[in-house]
Amino acid sequence: MIITKKSYLFIGILLILALTACTTPTSIATQTQPPVSEQATQYPYPPIASVNKPAYPNPVTDPTSAAIVQPTQTTDPKMGSVTGQLLLNNKGVNDVLLYLAGVLKDKSGKDIVAGLDRVSSPNISTDSEGKFNFVNVPPGRYALILDAATTQYLLNYPNKETTIFVDVVVGKVIDLGALNYDTLPLPQK
Repeated sequence: MIITKKSYLFIGILLILALTACTTPTSIATQTQPPVSEQATQYPYPPIASVNKPAYPNPVTDPTSAAIVQPTQTTDPKMGSVTGQLLLNNKGVNDVLLYLAGVLKDKSGKDIVAGLDRVSSPNISTDSEGKFNFVNVPPGRYALILDAATTQYLLNYPNKETTIFVDVVVGKVIDLGALNYDTLPLPQK
């Protein structure tokens, strides 16, 4: 008996069809919705379809809606915090991005470089008064970095040649105080 390429193809197609016929489709159990009266007794909230209001109230246009409360930041007891205020000529610097970059040391323990990772390094924007508050910072040594859009700057203490290093400790808040600069490399807005 001679088996040709056509025979192999025909046998392959038959095999695929047989395997396809043997498998049963998985049925998805459908759950019927109870009538609205039963649903009202089971759940404390009415279904959205029965309410004539939008799903998310707008406090400006809907005076009956409650005021939207901003979530509070909670602190992890295994982490630390860093606070301070960034000033330029005694005025708060608004909406500037600051980072805490991890500090790497050489073999002798001397600080040699700050390693900024824009994805994982703790970061915060200053508020309208220039205040910042890093919360839930893992313990370790950090340098304060100013992000000026295209370039990042390692900040020194104002009017000094000393880099701002921060030693974050578990459960402690490190307050850098008011950092008042004469000049800062800020992006033009």
